[in-house]
Amino acid sequence: MILVIGGSASGKSAFAEKLAKERESGGKIYIATMKPCDAECKERIRKHRERRKEADYETVECFGRSLMEARRDKHAGKTGLFECMSNYASNVMFGDYDPFHAVTFTKEKLQSLSEEMVSELSALNDRLEELIIVTNDVFSDGNVYDEMTMSYLALLGLCNQKLADKADQVYEVVCGIAVRCR
Repeated sequence: MILVIGGSASGKSAFAEKLAKERESGGKIYIATMKPCDAECKERIRKHRERRKEADYETVECFGRSLMEARRDKHAGKTGLFECMSNYASNVMFGDYDPFHAVTFTKEKLQSLSEEMVSELSALNDRLEELIIVTNDVFSDGNVYDEMTMSYLALLGLCNQKLADKADQVYEVVCGIAVRCR
């Protein structure tokens, strides 16, 4: 398992795609987690598809909690590129969100969700030859947000820590430059 972390537009996705391209496994799957819900999302998806058009990926869309679709037998032994943890965390937290019945995300609930998410990714990793996970560093701006956003950031932070602990390699990408942390 390889974890690639970086800020917005840091070059982390391009670096992760380069890592995947270098792998000589029995094929590649791109596990897409961004829901095409608005024009901005659709444009980002278009750019990512364009960038990997020649890379011969099979795209698997996972917009919910479960990554079962990516764990199917036909994907066993392939290199997986998981794009990305911040979208996955959003899908898990807000997938069933009902503003009229808002959920309170206690520390215990966030811990439980992070364990569930990391367990899903570990199960995926066990089926693949290699799993490259892209995640975001969204913790450096120093801003304080509303309670729901702070809960989201806490969940992503917990997942990032747990994944970094499990990963064989960890890279931080800054200004297009990847630095190996482990």
